[in-house]
Amino acid sequence: MRLPLILDENSRGRDLWGAIQAHNRREPDLTLDIVRVGGPGAPILGTLDRQLLEWAISENRIIVTLDVNTLVRYHSEMVQAGLMTPGLFVIRRGFGVSQIVDEMVIYSYCLTAAECSCNVWYLPGP
Repeated sequence: MRLPLILDENSRGRDLWGAIQAHNRREPDLTLDIVRVGGPGAPILGTLDRQLLEWAISENRIIVTLDVNTLVRYHSEMVQAGLMTPGLFVIRRGFGVSQIVDEMVIYSYCLTAAECSCNVWYLPGP
């Protein structure tokens, strides 16, 4: 079973969305269940990080982000306050888009919701 994801706004500058869509067309048996901020069924562009986290919790979607500062900090604060989150996937800088998409697929299909809950995962992994 694949995990549901949302690509946050700060990840829009890279051609990650295009690579995800190309992957989903190429690999119909390994598609990513992903929406992006500003897209259909997702929060609007300009949504504040805390609101995005609240939306992700309500929709049970893991946030995929490049934001190693604000989102990670807010996520940690929410977890420490006792909220259950679906988790975060933080994209490491310096890797190609195709490698990031491949890692998203692996994480999405190989990790469980329980493993991701309240945790931050970095991709590509070590």
